[in-house]
Amino acid sequence: DIVFDEEYCYKVKAVYEEGESNPTETTCGLVPDPAGYSVLDTPEMQVNAGESFVLEVNMNNLVPVAGFQFTLNDSPDLLQVTNVEGAPRIENFLLESNVQEDGSVIIIGFDVQGNPIEIGNGAILEITLSSSYVLSPAEVNLVFSQVYVGDPQGNQIPLFANTGIITLVPEGAAVLSIQSGELDTGEQIELDLSLSSESPVGG
Repeated sequence: DIVFDEEYCYKVKAVYEEGESNPTETTCGLVPDPAGYSVLDTPEMQVNAGESFVLEVNMNNLVPVAGFQFTLNDSPDLLQVTNVEGAPRIENFLLESNVQEDGSVIIIGFDVQGNPIEIGNGAILEITLSSSYVLSPAEVNLVFSQVYVGDPQGNQIPLFANTGIITLVPEGAAVLSIQSGELDTGEQIELDLSLSSESPVGG
């Protein structure tokens, strides 16, 4: 029966056979009403492994947005960002992106012409990614971190950033395998290396 946005305070103590412990210090907190939060997310997608595709980043914002910054990371690291473009909702924004050594990308966008993102729901970014080859279906989590979204007055907007899922399907994936063998210490052995592929291999 918790009421949203109402502060609750509590303290904890342990109960033993010999008696009760001293209580902890009092801690206070509240549960924000999710209806008052904007949402940043990506759609769930299924793509062929080894191919490029375009991922939309969507925002359902309850107030105008004048700027945003976040890091987007794929786990496991099977996707590579090749291009970041703004969707029509941010056509007047200055947009910058920077791919990090760990494969994550930092994206910054802000309004420079007095045209913030209007209240609504829809894509704000179109990110082109290339996917690695996999031999079995693999799920990749797209995780937002260090998220900041601000209104035209510079105030931070309450926002949920949801994890997205990309499923890589190994359609036509090549299989590289090596023969097993047995030998004594100091001996040499010859093993066959084989490649099975449904399409021509150039290297």
